[in-house]
Amino acid sequence: MIILTDGEDQGSQLRIKDAIEAAQKADSICYVLLIADRGFYGFGGYSGDSQMRKLSEETGGRVITVGNKVEKLKQAFDQIAQELRSQYNAGYTPTNSKRDGTFRKVEIRAKQSYKVQARSGYYAIARRDQASAAPKK
Repeated sequence: MIILTDGEDQGSQLRIKDAIEAAQKADSICYVLLIADRGFYGFGGYSGDSQMRKLSEETGGRVITVGNKVEKLKQAFDQIAQELRSQYNAGYTPTNSKRDGTFRKVEIRAKQSYKVQARSGYYAIARRDQASAAPKK
């Protein structure tokens, strides 16, 4: 998912935590393109990047600051395309096999100085075919 935003919340009904959870449950990677013109925010200052960093890092994406420059926007899309073409998928079988809907943290470390960009974990949600086959009470 690519989100173009200034990152400033203007009265959302849900919190960033809810957006992160929804993205993780949908197995989405969120790339945030910050289009903020920091000078526009004046004396109160700009603070939209911190929540967007949290969203992108928790889902395995990242924030790219483009401001109001069209050439930076094109470069950002090129970078994302390159990253998506050169990524690897790693899989494992968890020791906890319960599908109870809880969040499971995952930490990936590289032996060498490779760049690791990964989501922070996953929700152990029952597969739809398992849920529909479960006995009804």
